[in-house]
Amino acid sequence: MTADRGKKSTHLVTGAGGFFASHLVKRLVAEEYSVLAWDVVPWEEASRLHDLPAAQLHYEQIDVGDASSVARHFPTGTDVVWHFAANADIPAGATQTALDVRHGLAPTQQILEAMRKSKGTRLVFPSSSAVYGIEEPHRRSEVDGPFLPVSLYGAAKVGCEALISAYCHCFGLSAVILRFGNLLGGSMRRGILHDFIAKLRENDAELTVLGSGQQRKSYVLVDDCVDASWLLSQHRAGRAGCEVYNVAAGGTLSVLQIAELVTSEMGLVGVPVRPAGDGTSWVGDQPVIDLDITKLLALGWRPRHSPEQAVRVATRRLLEQGGSS
Repeated sequence: MTADRGKKSTHLVTGAGGFFASHLVKRLVAEEYSVLAWDVVPWEEASRLHDLPAAQLHYEQIDVGDASSVARHFPTGTDVVWHFAANADIPAGATQTALDVRHGLAPTQQILEAMRKSKGTRLVFPSSSAVYGIEEPHRRSEVDGPFLPVSLYGAAKVGCEALISAYCHCFGLSAVILRFGNLLGGSMRRGILHDFIAKLRENDAELTVLGSGQQRKSYVLVDDCVDASWLLSQHRAGRAGCEVYNVAAGGTLSVLQIAELVTSEMGLVGVPVRPAGDGTSWVGDQPVIDLDITKLLALGWRPRHSPEQAVRVATRRLLEQGGSS
């Protein structure tokens, strides 16, 4: 797929066919920026991007973990690199222990090396609340530490953050790191809403949830994350160094609260919710993720959806799109 490059700045998006990245690509195209989209899958499988006009989108099947491919194809004159290529299956790291290094840490180093040789490019990197681990469960700010992640996904994100910081300070790069809460939206192919909808469609007489049901997380609608990411990318323009921001809607929801919201959106009443355990959902899960977004709010950004609204909007979208299909 080839585009006729416009005069506006060019943006490279890695992992462009993924859930969040595809929403970002759509925003960039809507703003009439020229977008170079990289993903390891062929165009035919990048279905989330198929409704976009070809004039502003150039799609390339690139494995960002392959140093020679990145070095050979990295474009000169790129203004912003949105490096979103990563493993999206967090529990899988407990059984496939090389997964997050291969798809997270190694590709990030390849992108940074390419940026080091291409002056003037700034990086936007999606990290995760997984970096905070489970010590002293309280509202987490960007200055909290030490980072003691409990999943290999979280460990890889910590490693990526460290690499980005070092490259920025050693080579004058510019980067912003976004520590996302739990993202929600349509076109999700895994996650709590996808799981609940699938279970309730199969049996609406009860809903079994993983863990105790008391697990509590910071949830945020993908639309708000795109807005925040765009704001922060512009905030970093022309500034060397590295900065970190939590991105969430403020506040938390428990698994049981989400179950109630999903059943309500599906028009179901009185569905009993049965916890399947007395702890977390999987090996590496965090029982509490509560992100302090004071730093982001100070820039003037405000989420347009509360966590409850995010769940309702995302559930509606999934139901309209076929939910668990």
